[in-house]
Amino acid sequence: MTPAKALLQIRYGYPGLMTTCDEYLHSFDKCEYRKIVVFLCGKENEAIRSSIEADKVIFLQLEKKQLRGLSISAVKQLLYLCRSEKVDIVLAHRYKSLKIIVLTSIFYDFKIIMGIVHRFGQFKTLARRITGKTFIQRGIKLVAVSEALKKDILDSGINASPDDVLALANCVDIETMEKDLLSREKSRDQLHLAKDLFVVGTIARLSEAKDYPTLLRSFAAVKKQINKSVLVIVGEGHLRSELKREVEQLQIADSVIFTGRINNAWRIIPAFDVFVLSSQYEPFGRVLLEAMLAKVPIVSTDSGGTREVLGDYPLQPPGGVTQISRAVIDMHSMTSTEKEQLTDNLYDRLQKYFSRSYFKEKLLMFIQSLNNF
Repeated sequence: MTPAKALLQIRYGYPGLMTTCDEYLHSFDKCEYRKIVVFLCGKENEAIRSSIEADKVIFLQLEKKQLRGLSISAVKQLLYLCRSEKVDIVLAHRYKSLKIIVLTSIFYDFKIIMGIVHRFGQFKTLARRITGKTFIQRGIKLVAVSEALKKDILDSGINASPDDVLALANCVDIETMEKDLLSREKSRDQLHLAKDLFVVGTIARLSEAKDYPTLLRSFAAVKKQINKSVLVIVGEGHLRSELKREVEQLQIADSVIFTGRINNAWRIIPAFDVFVLSSQYEPFGRVLLEAMLAKVPIVSTDSGGTREVLGDYPLQPPGGVTQISRAVIDMHSMTSTEKEQLTDNLYDRLQKYFSRSYFKEKLLMFIQSLNNF
């Protein structure tokens, strides 16, 4: 029997946000919804298609220039799709996806459109504020990945009320991911790390928001105290060359490893003795959930959504080289029992607030609260 409702999820492209988008999709029962996923950008990819639990996965293969302005080509294709599939509800991830589906809604009557906001400052420019006001006037609902990001939206000047924005923390599939975590030994083998090293690790794109200069300077201070320490940086981005130059200047090149992008990098977190997130701005910090899952001690800055992830866990000030390095050194000095208690508390918090079931319940309750659905 064909499900009565049709859900359309619009993603800008891949590989970014794949796991997070998948979790939203998973929240809708396949017996109740036909699920259609559209990628605006990116070539057709069978591996991506087969990895997504949806009835249809469509690649529009649009160029970036086609997504500017009125995005006529994108609107035409989405309008045809929505009419043929009789789409009821839309989840649009990122600003451009939301803008295009709102333009499409001029010609098609959706029951619900929800825009998922993953970053700070999405309505920072005048043009986006004007567009954002249009979103709210047309009854669009927004989902922010943290209370901090919800506040950013409410303060942005788009005239959104608290009822227009749901703060919904990201989640992880705890049971499935636990089974796929590599052991400490295997993850270190994959990274070619000796067993006796004290490994400080991070996983994040190489961008300004992650404040890698602070992380590198913090690690340089750690290295002076802990000779057998290394820093492993998992991720790719436009700052790679600049960061490598800084590593040379700090004279820690022999102890810093840039791995580049690793698929499902969370699997190798057990290789780390400490996971560090040095962000200046962090809307949520899903990677912290992955470190909590792996039961690895965390050192993180208080940079937006991280406080919501970690609760009353001690956080460090953004840019705080002395505080971050001191926290890492303190982790090195902890007994096994102290570390276990620390990570067990974080794991309990993960299960309580960031499970799939908790995420699904909050999302569907919000949808059911809307009068037109």
